[in-house]
Amino acid sequence: MSEGLAKVCRTIRSGRRVVDTLLRAGDLFGGIKVSGPKRQCSIETITDCVLVRVKSLDLRRYLSSKPELLMTCVQLLEDRERRLSRRMESLVFKDVGARVVETLMPLTVDIPEKCPYDGGVSARGMAVDCRVTQSDLAELVVASRQAVNLVLRGLESTGMFHRHGRVLCVPDVRRLGTIGLEL
Repeated sequence: MSEGLAKVCRTIRSGRRVVDTLLRAGDLFGGIKVSGPKRQCSIETITDCVLVRVKSLDLRRYLSSKPELLMTCVQLLEDRERRLSRRMESLVFKDVGARVVETLMPLTVDIPEKCPYDGGVSARGMAVDCRVTQSDLAELVVASRQAVNLVLRGLESTGMFHRHGRVLCVPDVRRLGTIGLEL
């Protein structure tokens, strides 16, 4: 994906929809089927996106002629596996609050000056463009939307962020990161 924000979704056996991950500019998705049953996923855009489609056969040919690119793809797969392992650990060992914070952290975007959305309240900080709904966030952290709402309200009441429409201004992202350890 070269621009935008999207989510990878699938339906599990119980019929429940699960959001596997969020995709940002530069992220790859899909795969080359080598063996076993094909896994069905859908991509839902959250913002306007620009996607680039490469056919499997074309990708195989290109990778075979560019070993350095093949190694980059292997590194991307390794990074994806590492993120999945961390997510599984989080689901098993952490509470909803910590999982919400861990999910929000990668969505923060550095604002070098005052957050333009909070009327200058933050001297400097980060912003999270929350086009990801509370329901999406709940599916990502495997919790109810109500539980996610409760966590977000608690974080806001302690000054971890200021909500301005769909944007969260985070005055101190390091402090927000440590709150996940305390929740």
